[in-house]
Parts: sequence; structure tokens; C-alpha cells
Amino acid sequence: VFQGSPEPKYQVNLNTGITLLNGHLSVNATFAYQNGLTQDNEAAFNSNSFLLVGNNPSTPLSYQAAVLAATCGAPYTVCPFPGHTTDYGLIQTVNTFRFNDLSVNYTLPRSVSAWFHVPQAALALQGSNLALHTNYRGKDPDVNAFSTVSSVDETVDLGQIPTPRTW
Repeated sequence: VFQGSPEPKYQVNLNTGITLLNGHLSVNATFAYQNGLTQDNEAAFNSNSFLLVGNNPSTPLSYQAAVLAATCGAPYTVCPFPGHTTDYGLIQTVNTFRFNDLSVNYTLPRSVSAWFHVPQAALALQGSNLALHTNYRGKDPDVNAFSTVSSVDETVDLGQIPTPRTW
């Protein structure tokens, strides 16, 4: 049964910048938006989520149902022999908005750069992977593997460590 596209339906990247103080200060930022990617959160099942969910009363009911469906099959009434029969409950359509990069550059006045005996000097700050807003229940929907299993193409979250935030 077709569950959705392994590629986003819409993807927008925005790179914007501004220069101030007579060209001495520049600020640049990059944002990305994706809509409609279908992701299989295999990591949720592999991390023994069924046991963790059952022992954690704060887990949302929708997530408990997804893990139970992936463990027992859907529809389910009794699950006497828990086995990995389907991933249906862990497949979701993902939308993301990511603040990818920020860079701030300040060119020092010539009087300051002269202290260092150089014609020009600048200070720079750069950050990457700064923020992620998503409806995805896993760690990061962009960390996945594209697999072909039994003639089925799917995007699968296998639990890889997401890209770290860096400054």
C-alpha cells in the first residue's frame, strides 16, 4: 500500500543577509522548509519503544498507539506474541522548518587592526544547525537512509546521530 513519497513534496531554502555600519557589519542567515516527506521511524521500534512506552505514562496516546501498531500489527486487539509485523504505525508525513546557519562578521576599524600590525582585521561568528521545528516524533527527520527492501522504496530513520549544533 502506498504510504507516501520518500522525497519532500515542497522544499524551500532562504538565504538572506544584511550589511550595516558602512559595510563593517554583515549578518547572513539560511533557513530551510520541507513539506510532505514520508518517514519510517524504525529507530522508535528498535529502541524497545514498546517497553519504554508502556512504562511511561507521560507518553502521548497517539505515540503509544503507533508503537503498538508497529509491534502487534494493525488493527490489533490482543498481542500474545509481540513481533515486528508492520511499520505502519511509525510512518508519518513530516514537515520541517530549520534554522540552518547564522554568520556575523565585523570588520575592525583600521586603528584597531594597526595594533596587530595588519592592514585589516575582522571578527567572525558562525553557527550551524541552530534550530529545528518539526512534527516528526524521531530525533531528526533529515538523518535517514533511503533503502530498497523487497522492491519497496522508503525513507527510514535508523537512529543515526543527528548533525550537532556548532558555533
